[in-house]
Amino acid sequence: MRAKRLFDILFSAAFLAVVSPVMLLIAIIIKLVSPGPVFYKADRAGKDFTRFQMLKFRTMSVNQDPIKTITLREDPRIFSFGRILRKTKMDELPQLINVLKGDMSVVGPRPEDYLIAFRMFSGPYREILSVKPGITSPASLLDYMHGETVSSIDEYLDRFLDLRQSLNLRYVQNHHFLWDLSLIAQTAWTILQISLGRKRFRYPAEYQCGNQLER
Repeated sequence: MRAKRLFDILFSAAFLAVVSPVMLLIAIIIKLVSPGPVFYKADRAGKDFTRFQMLKFRTMSVNQDPIKTITLREDPRIFSFGRILRKTKMDELPQLINVLKGDMSVVGPRPEDYLIAFRMFSGPYREILSVKPGITSPASLLDYMHGETVSSIDEYLDRFLDLRQSLNLRYVQNHHFLWDLSLIAQTAWTILQISLGRKRFRYPAEYQCGNQLER
């Protein structure tokens, strides 16, 4: 774990040093195109149910609509520049600060909303919170490639939730440094493809650990 933490610090510090001008530009554009704060701070469940605030660039208009824990395709709350940030995953760059602080890791299970975590991580899935959550993981890639193709929360829960949990648990029980590096590379490649316009992805064999997608 010490080696993983050392990697997290070195990776996030180096990446922040490179992308800090881009982050400053993003912050300025957000302030110009949408009234409200630059960052969105989300209450998330970390390792051992520790509560922390996960940082993201704000991609939605500030209004009085009820907060939703799942964002679906064509969500009307997302402003135009926010869609670009979400498509390229640049909205998640501030999470590198969470990694430096020790709230998160570069690779690990996606952090869930704190208020629903106690329901989601019960029984065997409680083991998922034995490690720090991460910016990317097999379950995060599943969401990025396929999650926003669904049109309703019921469809999302029916098709993805159990599979996500199974993938998270599999990662926690089997993760190692080379797998982390592979996931980082796969995430970068996927972001590039989606940024260039790719919309459909096949489900890799490693994702078919249940029958949720064979309908």
